[in-house]
Amino acid sequence: MTVSPGESRHWVVANASAHLGLPIAPEERHRLLKRVVVGLCRPFLRPQIEYNLALLAELVTIRDQLVEQTKSLGARTTERFAALIEQLDAQGSQIRELYRLVDGLNSRVDDVSIDRDLVHQEVELAQIQALERIDAALARIRSESGALRRETGERPAGLDRGRGRARGS
Repeated sequence: MTVSPGESRHWVVANASAHLGLPIAPEERHRLLKRVVVGLCRPFLRPQIEYNLALLAELVTIRDQLVEQTKSLGARTTERFAALIEQLDAQGSQIRELYRLVDGLNSRVDDVSIDRDLVHQEVELAQIQALERIDAALARIRSESGALRRETGERPAGLDRGRGRARGS
């Protein structure tokens, strides 16, 4: 948006003052006296008026440059923000995908953990059943070995070790 010089209250005052009140308007009081004074001071006032007008013109140039730079900076900033938003959107998509993958992995870890617990329970059960079968087999062996000894009249092993060797030797 370009601001024209007439839109600013300060600009209107500066522009009116730049001419040092010249030319003198026909409805002004003491117009004749003011014209005489201006006529006498004109050699001194003309450079000041030229300086004031040149300064106002330079201010207009600077303002226009600032407005153009502001527009350019605004456009570059908008472009940069758009690029950053695109990057953030892409990273947001990647982050969402990572969350989805992590959720999938958590689900698999939970499944593996459940499977591990089931396998652990099955192994414990198998160990208990194996120990029970071993105990049953050992009990059967002991029972049969006791029955066999009774039939043959032998003493169970370990009861007479010292004497059995001495007799048998």
